[in-house]
Amino acid sequence: MTAAEETAAEAAAAANAAAAAIPPEILAQAEAVFNQKVPLLLQQQLQQQQQQQLADLSMVGLDVHHSFASETDGDIVLARVVQWLDERAA
Repeated sequence: MTAAEETAAEAAAAANAAAAAIPPEILAQAEAVFNQKVPLLLQQQLQQQQQQQLADLSMVGLDVHHSFASETDGDIVLARVVQWLDERAA
């Protein structure tokens, strides 16, 4: 994992922890303000970007891409994981 990916994962974990400490009514109010001030198209773009980032960081949670699951040889699996990580780091 690159330093940027580690930083993003740490920031996401910190944001989740902070959000858990905020009362639900304040979160609902903040969401309403966000929805009023941020155009729908931009909200959709942000959501797509977040989904892509989560997909790219799926290895953080030790999720293994489905194509690796069919391999029985550990060396092949490891080589493909390294290749997958290198492609995303580029």
